[in-house]
Amino acid sequence: MVLVRGISGVPAPRDVVTPSNGPVVVFRCDASPALGGGHLSRCLAWLRAIELRGGRGWLVGNVEQWPRSHWPAERIRTSAVALPNHEVGGRGDLERTIRTAEQVGASWIVVDTYAWDNELIDSLGREVASAVCVFDDDGGRGATHVPAMLVQPGLAVDRRPDPRRRRGPRFAPLHPIYATLRDRSLAVDRGSTPEANEVLITLGATDPRGWGPLVAARVLAVWPEARVRLVGSAHNVPPRVELLPPMPAPQLAQEMIRAHLVVAPPSTTAWELSCLGVPMIGVMTAENQRPNAEGLRELGLVTVCEHPDEIADALARYASLSPEMRRASAERWASVCDGLGAQRLTEELHGARGASEDRSHALIPVAS
Repeated sequence: MVLVRGISGVPAPRDVVTPSNGPVVVFRCDASPALGGGHLSRCLAWLRAIELRGGRGWLVGNVEQWPRSHWPAERIRTSAVALPNHEVGGRGDLERTIRTAEQVGASWIVVDTYAWDNELIDSLGREVASAVCVFDDDGGRGATHVPAMLVQPGLAVDRRPDPRRRRGPRFAPLHPIYATLRDRSLAVDRGSTPEANEVLITLGATDPRGWGPLVAARVLAVWPEARVRLVGSAHNVPPRVELLPPMPAPQLAQEMIRAHLVVAPPSTTAWELSCLGVPMIGVMTAENQRPNAEGLRELGLVTVCEHPDEIADALARYASLSPEMRRASAERWASVCDGLGAQRLTEELHGARGASEDRSHALIPVAS
């Protein structure tokens, strides 16, 4: 077993002492330039909440491809087990995850990767004593009966009753900085005219389609007086666009609060912005964001674009709103996610395995 020493001062799994007052959880997650860092971000957020309850967390995945900006700057008691790329999604992947869980005495295994199909999840359930939780972004994991918990933290269209499901953005695991800064951000007046103010563009840790400069150019074409800031490592950035390096959540949250409008993917970033009450325009940067995009459109508070060429119309529609309508929209947007999803999920781990009552939650009602 290869341990990554990217987080210093942590024990190897064989040295771990199981805590008496919190769960021990193994997270199987992936991140890469193509996939992005959303899976890793939410697993780290949940892991932090587990540690606050006295538990421990361990990460298994294709570590060498993980965006370094997602490693937490603050001290976090965890180790990461590197998974060779050729094992991802295969029997070796399963065996390495099981071996890690056995060595650390895991009470739960959380699977957050598209590399595992339902057959591999079924195999995991047959071969481990740990309870299994699976992130189910598109609703396709319900076919397997193994998971004791299915986490569907977005707005996927599949809302069939299932007592294992924890549905909606109220269960989205976010870095604790978002809940911490929520009240401060909600106190900002979001009704001012956006074209003369701050626009932040953040298309994920890797911007897989390289759309950042194009999006920035589209914003400036419509709002030439706006101050536009782009997070990323893009080239050919238009003049007058301030390029910000990729940054961890505490710094990114501060940049979000400064903005009057943020252009971002319909991913976990949407729930971060909702928690802060910051208006957004969505731009799809990956096909796996489609369930969230459809849910956001249904919600009626966020315009989601399929391509940067659609941004001009979205900006014009937003600018046409009166200050009162923008303020009301921001307030309703802030009601979708409060940033406490990781804490809620951690409380669920303390419940009975495979609880029988239906804890599914409907979408938050939105006034017409």
